[in-house]
Amino acid sequence: MIRNIFLSVAFIAFAITGLNAQDNDTLYIMKSGNVVSKYNVNTEIDSVIFYHPQTESNDTMYIIKEGNIVNKYHANNQVDSIIFYKPQINENTFVDERDGNVYHYVEIGNQTWMSENLRYLPSVDSSINSSPVIPFYFVHGYEGEDVEEAMATENYQEYGVLYNWIAATGGNNSSASPSGLQGVCPEGWHLPSNAEWDTLINFVGGGLEEAGGKLKETGTTHWNAPNTGATDEFGFKALPAGQKFFFGNYGDLGDYTYFWSASVPDGNNADGWVIFLRHDRAKIAANYYTKALGFSVRCVKD
Repeated sequence: MIRNIFLSVAFIAFAITGLNAQDNDTLYIMKSGNVVSKYNVNTEIDSVIFYHPQTESNDTMYIIKEGNIVNKYHANNQVDSIIFYKPQINENTFVDERDGNVYHYVEIGNQTWMSENLRYLPSVDSSINSSPVIPFYFVHGYEGEDVEEAMATENYQEYGVLYNWIAATGGNNSSASPSGLQGVCPEGWHLPSNAEWDTLINFVGGGLEEAGGKLKETGTTHWNAPNTGATDEFGFKALPAGQKFFFGNYGDLGDYTYFWSASVPDGNNADGWVIFLRHDRAKIAANYYTKALGFSVRCVKD
């Protein structure tokens, strides 16, 4: 293992010295098909070595910048490959025992996220219904009350369910990381807090101005043009599911996606925090909205 990676590093040392700011300017640290970490070779690192600068141990890979250790990884159990191209992300699946829905999920840093929107639909409501205290479940564009009929729609299958705040959270909130709040999520999963969204944003990199693009599905099959900055390099596959408005009707399909957070604003019992992305920016943003609106849910593994 160590010898194979060491030979790869000989190539990496050559590659780093000759790279320009192009698509291959990022070094991905991989383990079992998942991204462990990533570094921009123009600004964050300048060498990778398998010996400690002061000792002769060679089972640890050191990420170096200007003679300083940026990070280190054990070569036998933390990393198995190093690449300079966007990785093919491993997609695993699990079954929600409540309704038999099968979901894909991806590991991003130290977190495990569902890579599609929650589709749990115990009942379905018309968009005319709005309440901050009664759980409501919506499917974009659907105005009936037949669950099977709603589940047969393309919007349900593509974008999942839109939940008002109490349906998403069960009436509880959390600012902890992890939140510990299951809410509407399947057993073994939970609704992420603002702190957990911050962890995701910090890991994918680029700050608030670019992280949204790294989480959006690429192309314009679902997102409306121009789908600015979309790379989906971690397999999160954010889709523009839109929202259910307060006074009835649906909107923003193709343009925006909104995810409920487990967190609420301090001193504000009327609203809940929401994370959102849009088609014409790479930015990810947070705002608080009335609990009566209908938004999507992504769950994180406990």
